[in-house]
Amino acid sequence: QLADAPVFAGKVKANGLDANGNKVENVADATAASDAVNKGQLDAATTASSSKTDALGNSTATNLGGGSKYDNSTGAISAPSYVT
Repeated sequence: QLADAPVFAGKVKANGLDANGNKVENVADATAASDAVNKGQLDAATTASSSKTDALGNSTATNLGGGSKYDNSTGAISAPSYVT
């Protein structure tokens, strides 16, 4: 429950919240499209995205064959070499 006259270092302005360099803590997980996300949710989305990107890169290199390799640090797929 919020106190009647909370004291905090930041400012609430018409264009947003100025927390004066302080973190906003104990933010619940977002549930609606218009909610802000917290770092935990952002980290989970980043990890999931990276995993899918790596899987796609590895799959593409494997399907190209010819010694093609995927570099997950750069996202590059090396050119295959085919013998005809």
